[in-house]
Amino acid sequence: MPHQQTPTMTAKRFTKDLNKRKSSILSLASSYNNNQPCEIFKPYDSGTFNLCYFVRFPRTNQRWVVRFLMKIPDMAYPYDKRVEGEVSTMKLVSERTTIPVPALHGYSLNDSDGRLGLSGYIIMDYAEGQPLYQVWREHCKEFSEKQISKLYEQFADVYAQLRRLEFGACGTLGFTPSGQVDVVRGPHTMGVNLDQFEGLDSFSLNPGHCEMKGKISTARDYAIFIFKVLLNSWARLSVDDENESSTKEMLYRLRQIWKFIDEEWLDAQQNEGPFVLAHRDLHSKNILVDDDLNFVAVLDWEWSHVVPIQFFTPPPWLEDSPGIWGAPAEDDVVFGNAMAEFQQVVRRIELKMYGSTLLADELSRVPGRITAYLPVCLADAESVPWWGKTLLDKDSGIQTPASLSSEEGTSAREEVNRFMAEDQRRWKVVHDRTQHRTSDQAEKARDLDAMIEVCDAIGFPLQSHE
Repeated sequence: MPHQQTPTMTAKRFTKDLNKRKSSILSLASSYNNNQPCEIFKPYDSGTFNLCYFVRFPRTNQRWVVRFLMKIPDMAYPYDKRVEGEVSTMKLVSERTTIPVPALHGYSLNDSDGRLGLSGYIIMDYAEGQPLYQVWREHCKEFSEKQISKLYEQFADVYAQLRRLEFGACGTLGFTPSGQVDVVRGPHTMGVNLDQFEGLDSFSLNPGHCEMKGKISTARDYAIFIFKVLLNSWARLSVDDENESSTKEMLYRLRQIWKFIDEEWLDAQQNEGPFVLAHRDLHSKNILVDDDLNFVAVLDWEWSHVVPIQFFTPPPWLEDSPGIWGAPAEDDVVFGNAMAEFQQVVRRIELKMYGSTLLADELSRVPGRITAYLPVCLADAESVPWWGKTLLDKDSGIQTPASLSSEEGTSAREEVNRFMAEDQRRWKVVHDRTQHRTSDQAEKARDLDAMIEVCDAIGFPLQSHE
């Protein structure tokens, strides 16, 4: 059964509880700075999974952030592993790159000293700057080509440096018994976290995910893991406006996309690497800039993990036009022009820093938006129908209108009907899902059998690595 509470509801209770302990928070920060007294200098800030307090030490004018992980019941990843993953990643990035990451001053994996009786925390420098998205939104019309080029160069710098952080497997970073930073467990993803909260039990599909055996050693197994999470979220929850037609189309799209991934998109020559560190949430909200548009901090490494090189996607703003954050670009030509420009910047940065063009050469082999942003599609089941209609159908020659029920959609409708006729198990999935809605059980999570039925219906290998 899905939980009746939401992360937002739980966050409010957590925040209310923590706000009663401000003196303890100040004492905690002081204990990491020679017991210097400190004060809160701006209101707290909360995200879906974190709560931040901002403290200042008047004697030295140092400014720190005390960041708590929300103590939300039934989240997928234990607090200690979430803190360990983010701290170890920030530590490695700060030591092996010049990417601006706030300096760490202290952390606790699970508040083991009991000073606050809450979850783990991280204490780090407060970065002076504004979120890039806010600066762009307010001043983009004033920016010159030189200023936009400067942003390109800094994104290229971040990507070029992350690309060179290679590992022997996919998964989340942590500390080995010897204290080194390496992949120590399966990938932490926001999708798994939210599914677990909704009672969809993603962990039952990935035994040992939070342990060493959860590490993933091939690109195909990583793709299976990510697609499995996507299937699980759709198969075990109802959609408000679902009907027989939309369910048939969704099954068809899921099969279409998995077949494309498995038979065309994945590169067998890169199945066993390289595996590189990806931020996984490198949007403009997580980048702070100063008045001269210099990156002063790249934030929120909580969901970063090591991925196959094909999942190391270009910056998300490349699919916007014109410039960096404009209207969505439906035309591959526009995307291609933006990618070509970014490649040139990456090439120039790499030659200057390394004397080689590793990432630029890899980006040059990306043929279009479909291959560049497929990993984005896999993070959201709701985007699957759009992805298939807009991109896959275009490549396969099927003429797909905005809706499969329109008169011009005969060709696409025939493809869906042919797909359904090939396997009666697909009709069972459609019947079960539509019957589920008519029996007023839309808010109930289906059991694991529903996930297995969907996998069987589209020919997806439920079992991957062990």
